[in-house]
Amino acid sequence: MWFVEMEKEGINKKVRLSNDSTLAVIGKGSVRIVINGTSYVISYVYYVPELKTNLLSLGQLQEKGLSILIQNCMFKVFHPKHGLILQTKLKGNMMFHLTTSLQPCCL
Repeated sequence: MWFVEMEKEGINKKVRLSNDSTLAVIGKGSVRIVINGTSYVISYVYYVPELKTNLLSLGQLQEKGLSILIQNCMFKVFHPKHGLILQTKLKGNMMFHLTTSLQPCCL
């Protein structure tokens, strides 16, 4: 699990998938990832153990003040102070895959 902190109490949410099915959220917390050697903390991440892959919400990125550009089969995320912080290409399954590594952390 990639969470550096998580709360499980009082979480009563579901995520809706594109096929209109829903999955239970059993926790919410912060994840620390490393992209191109730089460490980032993403907060308010839902833990949905039934998902087979991790999903990143574009709406939540915008709520955090990040800018998103999808153009010419590229997905880019910009930070207001640090500029371009991540980019990835469109894959064959019409998804943008982002490869990261776990940043060890002790809280």
